[in-house]
Amino acid sequence: MPELCDERLDELLKESASRLATKKPTRPKECSLVEDVPTGPVLHPQSQAQYLKAPKLRDPRPAEEKIKDNAGPGWFGMPKTDPNDPDLKRDLQILHMRGTAIDPKRHYKKESLKAKVPRYAHVGRIVEGATEYYSARLTRKERKQNLVDELLSAEKASGKFRSKYEAIQVKKASGRKAFYKNLIERQEDHGLRLPRNVQALYLQPLRREAPWGIPSCDLQLRSFSLRNLEFFADFALRAAYYLKLPAFGPVPLPRITERWTVPRSSFIFKKSQENFERITLRRLIQIRDGNPETVQLWLAFLQKHAYYGIGMKANVWEFGRLGLSKSMDAAPEDVAKAAESKWEHLGQHRHLDTVENVEAFLARARFNTDSGKREEGKRRFLESQYKREQALQRKTAVAEAAEAAGRS
Repeated sequence: MPELCDERLDELLKESASRLATKKPTRPKECSLVEDVPTGPVLHPQSQAQYLKAPKLRDPRPAEEKIKDNAGPGWFGMPKTDPNDPDLKRDLQILHMRGTAIDPKRHYKKESLKAKVPRYAHVGRIVEGATEYYSARLTRKERKQNLVDELLSAEKASGKFRSKYEAIQVKKASGRKAFYKNLIERQEDHGLRLPRNVQALYLQPLRREAPWGIPSCDLQLRSFSLRNLEFFADFALRAAYYLKLPAFGPVPLPRITERWTVPRSSFIFKKSQENFERITLRRLIQIRDGNPETVQLWLAFLQKHAYYGIGMKANVWEFGRLGLSKSMDAAPEDVAKAAESKWEHLGQHRHLDTVENVEAFLARARFNTDSGKREEGKRRFLESQYKREQALQRKTAVAEAAEAAGRS
């Protein structure tokens, strides 16, 4: 490749600069608002003269109209809500709590906990008319700027919020940890405490862990009263803990709703009907990894100490060894033999015992009677003999004492 000298480089730079100066700048067609004027030769000079005389116009971009965001003329141009206004935000919260703060004696529709800010809102002020009497008007000192100030000023006279706050605090401190802490403090003051099993009544029931998780029993509790149902379910869980049974639950089951429609009365009221409804509440408690005998003991304990208005239904699973079917086949025969003597008393023609059995029964009864008399006679004989020996011992002791006194 031949080397370029300095003179050759200067010539090349000058040529490139001249080409750039003569080259016209290109403009994209998409950005132009008016068609480009043709620069080539024109065949008709008259049309070219007319085209040159025509004014060059550009299409102006239409200005954006500023649309005011308001509720429209139907709502008198209510402006858009400013979410950053703290006064308006507090007023909306007060309106959201109107069922408890403003007018608790009137029922309002229940809303969600998160109050939604309306898109258009405006706070107005009531101005007294010129015809109202002076005593009906508020002074500047009594007039407040917003709802919060009005409620706070009314609170000084009524004291409703303070009493409501105290009631809420008392309710919070009446149960769970606060109640237990107060109970412990009272006991520490007196120096005495309740037993641990009594203190456990104020806490949740204790539970055992199931290592394998094999279900042993499903206990279903039914009642028409929720209070009785929850009480007995808690009692069943505590009983399972002390029997070392892993209990799970109580699990709420679907309600059973039953309805009946019957005539209200007879005679002239028979055309009017009356509806009755009964709702059955259910809870499920499951025992896992439990010994069958312990499960039966638990069910018997619950049945013995059953609470009124509570029905129980239990499904029990037992697991046996291999080859259990053979022993189950032999079980009905043993049961039939054991129940045969009982079924004989229910028949129309009862099977009477033979004469030999009657004689054996009488002999056994006579022997028992004679043996009883014999034992009674033996007891009396031994008692009389013991009394004689005691009397002889006393006589000998008196004689020895008299001889010793005569010698002295």
